[in-house]
Amino acid sequence: MVSGIRPAWRISPVIQLSRWSMGRTIPLRFKLWLGKAFDLARAITGFAASTLGRKKRELEQQLTDLLAATTGCDLAQKLQAKIGRAKDQLLTFCNFPARWMSPTIRQSVNSARASSSGK
Repeated sequence: MVSGIRPAWRISPVIQLSRWSMGRTIPLRFKLWLGKAFDLARAITGFAASTLGRKKRELEQQLTDLLAATTGCDLAQKLQAKIGRAKDQLLTFCNFPARWMSPTIRQSVNSARASSSGK
Protein backbone atom coordinates (compact mmCIF):
# COMPACT_ATOMS: atom_id res chain seq x y z
CA MET A 1 0.00 0.00 0.00
CA VAL A 2 1.27 3.47 -0.90
CA SER A 3 1.91 5.68 2.08
CA GLY A 4 -0.79 8.30 2.65
CA ILE A 5 -3.47 6.56 0.56
CA ARG A 6 -6.22 4.74 2.38
CA PRO A 7 -7.93 1.70 0.93
CA ALA A 8 -11.49 2.30 -0.32
CA TRP A 9 -13.03 0.20 2.47
CA ARG A 10 -11.63 2.65 5.06
CA ILE A 11 -12.83 5.81 3.30
CA SER A 12 -16.45 4.89 2.67
CA PRO A 13 -17.59 4.86 6.36
CA VAL A 14 -16.11 8.34 6.77
CA ILE A 15 -17.96 9.58 3.70
CA GLN A 16 -21.17 7.96 4.91
CA LEU A 17 -20.76 9.54 8.34
CA SER A 18 -20.12 12.97 6.83
CA ARG A 19 -23.27 12.65 4.69
CA TRP A 20 -25.28 11.62 7.75
CA SER A 21 -23.89 14.39 9.92
CA MET A 22 -24.40 16.99 7.16
CA GLY A 23 -28.16 16.48 7.47
CA ARG A 24 -27.93 16.90 11.21
CA THR A 25 -25.85 20.07 11.05
CA ILE A 26 -27.95 22.00 8.54
CA PRO A 27 -30.17 23.58 11.24
CA LEU A 28 -27.03 24.66 13.10
CA ARG A 29 -25.53 26.04 9.89
CA PHE A 30 -28.73 28.04 9.26
CA LYS A 31 -28.52 29.40 12.81
CA LEU A 32 -24.94 30.51 12.23
CA TRP A 33 -25.89 32.05 8.87
CA LEU A 34 -28.76 33.98 10.46
CA GLY A 35 -26.35 35.21 13.15
CA LYS A 36 -24.06 36.58 10.43
CA ALA A 37 -27.02 38.26 8.72
CA PHE A 38 -28.16 39.89 11.98
CA ASP A 39 -24.58 41.01 12.70
CA LEU A 40 -24.50 42.67 9.29
CA ALA A 41 -27.86 44.35 9.95
CA ARG A 42 -26.63 45.72 13.29
CA ALA A 43 -23.50 47.22 11.77
CA ILE A 44 -24.90 48.16 8.37
CA THR A 45 -24.35 51.90 8.71
CA GLY A 46 -20.64 51.46 9.33
CA PHE A 47 -19.86 49.86 5.97
CA ALA A 48 -19.00 51.42 2.65
CA ALA A 49 -21.30 50.50 -0.23
CA SER A 50 -18.69 48.19 -1.80
CA THR A 51 -18.10 46.37 1.49
CA LEU A 52 -21.82 46.00 2.07
CA GLY A 53 -22.26 44.59 -1.43
CA ARG A 54 -19.43 42.11 -0.92
CA LYS A 55 -20.81 40.94 2.41
CA LYS A 56 -24.29 40.57 0.93
CA ARG A 57 -22.92 38.49 -1.97
CA GLU A 58 -21.02 36.28 0.49
CA LEU A 59 -24.16 35.70 2.56
CA GLU A 60 -26.19 34.98 -0.58
CA GLN A 61 -23.62 32.40 -1.73
CA GLN A 62 -23.54 30.74 1.69
CA LEU A 63 -27.34 30.60 1.71
CA THR A 64 -27.38 29.10 -1.78
CA ASP A 65 -24.94 26.42 -0.60
CA LEU A 66 -27.07 25.67 2.46
CA LEU A 67 -30.23 25.38 0.39
CA ALA A 68 -28.50 23.07 -2.11
CA ALA A 69 -27.10 20.72 0.54
CA THR A 70 -28.60 17.25 0.41
CA THR A 71 -29.97 15.73 3.55
CA GLY A 72 -32.12 12.85 4.69
CA CYS A 73 -33.26 14.67 7.82
CA ASP A 74 -36.94 15.69 7.64
CA LEU A 75 -36.42 18.73 9.87
CA ALA A 76 -33.54 19.98 7.74
CA GLN A 77 -35.57 19.49 4.55
CA LYS A 78 -38.51 21.46 5.98
CA LEU A 79 -36.16 24.20 7.14
CA GLN A 80 -34.52 24.35 3.72
CA ALA A 81 -37.92 24.61 2.04
CA LYS A 82 -39.17 27.35 4.36
CA ILE A 83 -36.01 29.44 4.10
CA GLY A 84 -35.82 28.79 0.37
CA ARG A 85 -39.26 30.34 -0.10
CA ALA A 86 -38.12 33.48 1.75
CA LYS A 87 -34.65 33.62 0.18
CA ASP A 88 -35.31 36.77 -1.85
CA GLN A 89 -36.60 38.64 1.21
CA LEU A 90 -33.94 37.77 3.78
CA LEU A 91 -31.27 40.30 2.81
CA THR A 92 -33.44 43.16 1.52
CA PHE A 93 -32.20 45.37 4.36
CA CYS A 94 -28.89 45.56 2.48
CA ASN A 95 -30.61 47.35 -0.40
CA PHE A 96 -31.74 50.28 1.77
CA PRO A 97 -29.11 50.81 4.48
CA ALA A 98 -30.07 54.46 5.05
CA ARG A 99 -33.43 53.43 6.48
CA TRP A 100 -31.73 51.65 9.36
CA MET A 101 -29.75 54.67 10.52
CA SER A 102 -32.45 56.00 12.87
CA PRO A 103 -31.63 55.32 16.52
CA THR A 104 -35.12 54.11 17.44
CA ILE A 105 -37.64 51.82 15.86
CA ARG A 106 -40.34 54.50 16.00
CA GLN A 107 -38.19 56.93 14.03
CA SER A 108 -37.39 54.20 11.48
CA VAL A 109 -41.08 53.37 11.05
CA ASN A 110 -42.00 57.04 10.73
CA SER A 111 -39.29 57.68 8.13
CA ALA A 112 -40.36 54.58 6.18
CA ARG A 113 -43.99 55.76 6.23
CA ALA A 114 -42.98 59.24 5.13
CA SER A 115 -40.89 57.95 2.24
CA SER A 116 -43.60 55.56 1.06
CA SER A 117 -46.36 58.18 1.19
CA GLY A 118 -44.27 60.68 -0.78
CA LYS A 119 -44.05 63.37 1.93
